[in-house]
Amino acid sequence: MIQEAINTYRSILSADPGDEAAAKRIKELIALAEAEADTPITSEDIIRERKKRMLGILEGWLDRIQESSHAR
Repeated sequence: MIQEAINTYRSILSADPGDEAAAKRIKELIALAEAEADTPITSEDIIRERKKRMLGILEGWLDRIQESSHAR
């Protein structure tokens, strides 16, 4: 996921090489990715991330359900 963000910012920089905010963010993300690479991933980490993703999906569903019930 961090690599996707890095790639996105690289695309922004290729379109606008003078974008200092994008260049700064790439440096931050690369440092974060390197720090993550040094940290071992446990099964608890994997489960926690799956739960976060599932909650995001369910919250999205809830928003759409609420929007559709208000639209009627």
